[in-house]
Amino acid sequence: MAARIFPFLKPFVSGVVRENLELTDKDLVYAPYPHDELTYKSKNVVEYKTPGNAEGLGTHSRLGMNQDPIKGVAVIVGDIEEPDLWKLSARLPKEMHDLAGVIVSQVERDAAQASRDR
Repeated sequence: MAARIFPFLKPFVSGVVRENLELTDKDLVYAPYPHDELTYKSKNVVEYKTPGNAEGLGTHSRLGMNQDPIKGVAVIVGDIEEPDLWKLSARLPKEMHDLAGVIVSQVERDAAQASRDR
């Protein structure tokens, strides 16, 4: 998944692939899902929205496709040599859609604090 949204991690991802006998670089896609809306908050933070009935970062989780959108954030924590990926995917009822931004912002703050604590 990191290969799809964090271009600066391509060397790291390629290294992981070389260590895994079951994968090749050809198995990875180095481009976003076509229907996702991505908002780069920084090099390490990407907010996303996967529309209803579409495959994307949101469905690259335990949430399957249905008619409702999935909002979330992916954050790289740590250095480029051994990065950690924090990812949140949230599908909320229509009456709670406004809370998604609050939840995403909290994850971003927590990830920033974790990066400072390293």
